[in-house]
Amino acid sequence: MRFFAEKIGGFEEIAITLTAPDSGKDNFLQTEVLNMLSEFEGRLKEDSDISYLSSFVAYLEYANQVMYGAREIPESRGLTLLLSRYFKVFAASEEASRMLGLLANEDFSSIAAMLRISDSRNESFIDEIELRGVLQDLDDLQENHIPPETQITRWGPLLRYLPLSDMLQWDAIRFMVFATLLIV
Repeated sequence: MRFFAEKIGGFEEIAITLTAPDSGKDNFLQTEVLNMLSEFEGRLKEDSDISYLSSFVAYLEYANQVMYGAREIPESRGLTLLLSRYFKVFAASEEASRMLGLLANEDFSSIAAMLRISDSRNESFIDEIELRGVLQDLDDLQENHIPPETQITRWGPLLRYLPLSDMLQWDAIRFMVFATLLIV
């Protein structure tokens, strides 16, 4: 498992969903917003604990590289609108790829980025302490690169266990204090 995890960059995934203020239809198809997201995702990719990033912006930059030779947001909206039509089909279809359907909703008022994370220092699975560090780095990046009126939601199976861990730690501390008082 460790060998396989090293080769693909871990198994753990978290997602970040951005929702436009006032449910702005096609908000995430505007060139200036896409450039802002491209900058944000570029900073995410610099984090060594993030081994893979999948998003509409990443697909758009890749399509632009294939078409025009530069991995960036296209200057004209033609390619953006073409790719968005494909994503709208995926978002509306139940049989379509579940991953692509999660990356944007039908009216592009909400968009997501899927991140695969691992502990790059130990080349291993990410533990709770490292995960909290990654989440803190995400908080800092979001604060600096995402407008405050944009709603940000982080989700994924790994994030469900953090509150449970906090609860178990608090219970262990209370038990230790209580046991110490009884012994004394």
